[in-house]
Amino acid sequence: MLQLVSFLLINILNGLSTKPAGRMFHNCILDKKTILMLGGIKKPPGTNRTCLEDSSGEICEGMWKYDTQENSWLHEEIGFPKRRGSSMVSNDKFIYVHGGGVANVENPIYSVPFSDMWRYTKKNGMWMEIKTNNPDIYLHQSIINARGHIYSLGGFDSAGKSKFLYIFNGETWIKENASPFMKNGIWGHTMTIVDDRYIYIIGGTCGNPTDKASFNKDVWTYDTETKKWNLECGGIPLYGHTSCKVLRKLKIGDVLYSNDDIIITGGYYPTKMVKNQEGAEHLGGTVDNIYGFNTRTRMWKYMGKLVRPREFHSAILCDEKLFVFGGYHIGNFWESGEVVFLGKNS
Repeated sequence: MLQLVSFLLINILNGLSTKPAGRMFHNCILDKKTILMLGGIKKPPGTNRTCLEDSSGEICEGMWKYDTQENSWLHEEIGFPKRRGSSMVSNDKFIYVHGGGVANVENPIYSVPFSDMWRYTKKNGMWMEIKTNNPDIYLHQSIINARGHIYSLGGFDSAGKSKFLYIFNGETWIKENASPFMKNGIWGHTMTIVDDRYIYIIGGTCGNPTDKASFNKDVWTYDTETKKWNLECGGIPLYGHTSCKVLRKLKIGDVLYSNDDIIITGGYYPTKMVKNQEGAEHLGGTVDNIYGFNTRTRMWKYMGKLVRPREFHSAILCDEKLFVFGGYHIGNFWESGEVVFLGKNS
């Protein structure tokens, strides 16, 4: 398991004329040494806001690009509607953005979902809409495999919590029942693909995030070849956390085996009512923990803490460093970032 050797709080906005607002419900991917950040919502005006009021924040415009080597931000306009709670995945050729939505005026905790999908071709730098049977989902999670197939699980659709796994084969979407979550659906989880075959589902809640009993306390996998689900082991009850895969191999004799780690940062698990610095009361539970899960041994390890507690933030792995940005904590929309340095294997 990797060791957490040190961390650094960097205000990646100080001294920069071009800078993004703090946000949550955004998406991030890595393209070479550049982190691309899309959407999410920023802090609403006013003080002493409730969680309900915070969920009505304005949606952030455009695409932000962070150069991990130069510590610089660049903002670009995009040719499709801004959104929150979408998913964004990429491979060597394309970037895909799917779903998300805009706040439901009657209850801004929920969204009016989009059913569109957009593809960016890296070779020509152009976005185009993929017009097919796209599901109308938001706050779902997605991964892409080597064949360019996209797997999207959970979140919400126009009918409520989504209980399905959607698979995009490059042309159309196929809907499968997500067997472990067919009763109440799941959201706030993470998806990580290992060996280009097994999708690991960690955390999330199958109900209200104020209800501890509704949290997913197990680690599940979905085998993309056999289309079967498997309960791997116990997990850590969290939602709104992030997951990043660290590729590792273990040699036993002359054979190399997968020994990947999944690094979990932040998230939320309800505790008690607390007041923020403005005096507004919120249900506490945002965490600052960093955990590692080894996919070979199915063992968990506590690795350390973030500088700040964060939920619905982003974390991207690049050059053995985790770049963490944004997120939410009892009324705070964090504008600062953290770089977590990962050490050698132990």
